[in-house]
Amino acid sequence: MKKIFFVFLLVLFNNSYSQVLDFLPRGLGIELGLGYNQIKFQEIPTAPFFNSESLLRDAFKLTPTFRISWEKDIIRNFSIKPFISYSITGGKSNKSANGYEDEYIFKTLDLGLFASYKFYNTSFSIGGKYNRFLDVTGRFYGSSVDLANTNREWNEEDMSSLFKKWSIDLGGRVSYSYYHFTIALEGWYSVSELINKDYENFTNVSSKRFQLLVGYQL
Repeated sequence: MKKIFFVFLLVLFNNSYSQVLDFLPRGLGIELGLGYNQIKFQEIPTAPFFNSESLLRDAFKLTPTFRISWEKDIIRNFSIKPFISYSITGGKSNKSANGYEDEYIFKTLDLGLFASYKFYNTSFSIGGKYNRFLDVTGRFYGSSVDLANTNREWNEEDMSSLFKKWSIDLGGRVSYSYYHFTIALEGWYSVSELINKDYENFTNVSSKRFQLLVGYQL
């Protein structure tokens, strides 16, 4: 009796699983990943000295990405893939001599599109995406002018007013598929100005993100 019940459950599960997969569109994919961020503040030269200083926050720290996509074949070996993602982007500074460091955290929802060429199990893609910044937080470990022996703690501030609400990125991707599983490496670079228009006469801000994703595609 127990064996019959077990077989019944197995058949029921397989039928339900097949029905769910049949209901979902072919090409639907889910990916999870980790990425490394950089953000650069470039001072705009002004009279009378016309000098320029840049601040690059490129300390190594991994932040997550979750993505849903749908791939549609266009012609042989060519396809397009619209997607929507949620990512943590931004950048973290290296620790200075006096112990100070900081970090900018962008909680980002993005909509994008890849155009891909497939060669056997490997795909090469170029794409673009629109980033909507849901929230921007600055984390500061004390002050940059504190002495080295100063007691410090992390302080957080809402930095949303310093930046625009959106940006545009261009990027590329290389992915490998094995059955329905995928692994991909991506690089993205901002092509629009991130700083709020009230400050764009004083500094330019750009960002980069490199990420590794694994996923499953129907």
